[in-house]
Amino acid sequence: MPAGETISPVSHYDPNLVRGLYAKTKAAASELVMDKVRNEGLDAVIIQPSGLIGPWCYSRENLIQFFVEVANEKLPATVNAGCDFVDVRDVAAATIRACIQGRCGQNYILSNRTWSMKQLGLMIAAANHFQPTRLTVPLWLASAATPFTALYYRLVDKEPLYTKIALETIESNSDFDNSKAVRDLDFHPRLMQETVTDTVAFLQSIFRIDQNRILARPALRTRKVSPAGKARS
Repeated sequence: MPAGETISPVSHYDPNLVRGLYAKTKAAASELVMDKVRNEGLDAVIIQPSGLIGPWCYSRENLIQFFVEVANEKLPATVNAGCDFVDVRDVAAATIRACIQGRCGQNYILSNRTWSMKQLGLMIAAANHFQPTRLTVPLWLASAATPFTALYYRLVDKEPLYTKIALETIESNSDFDNSKAVRDLDFHPRLMQETVTDTVAFLQSIFRIDQNRILARPALRTRKVSPAGKARS
């Protein structure tokens, strides 16, 4: 979908209209379900979340690794582009409601709003007073650097954050229309600041984020009383 156009739920899926094996398999599976609904009376709905984010993820997928590197002050730069992120807990709750009150054959987009990686990084830093990643690079420069960043992450035995596919994702249109989910499923995603704070706390609890890097809050100045009875600060 071109930038500037709103992405609404659809009723037909064509693998030939999307790029990448992942997207093609999702389109093929979704069309198979819709065909069963139309022709065999299958009672089903399709849930389409945007970028999932939130606590309780133990994997090292890109977004979790982004949290870890920002919080541990190991990410050299962010990009001022991003995509729509939605809390996984809100998606789980809406999925349960869709099984109970969703309308058969309908497709529900579960989205929140678009956040750039720079904005997300600042929220991660603010969650527990980390130093934020200060350098922001344009998307074209991050794309040009992917062969070198891939080599670096291979040498340190980590999954690269800014892969070609990841950069294409955050460059793509993410203006989703979730009004149908709001109406039918009472879907109301929480504030992203809550999601980020809870995710940081979870990653600290499993020791993925170094608590020693948390900056101390400014100490409150207290007034002491000298033996002579005079107050001093």
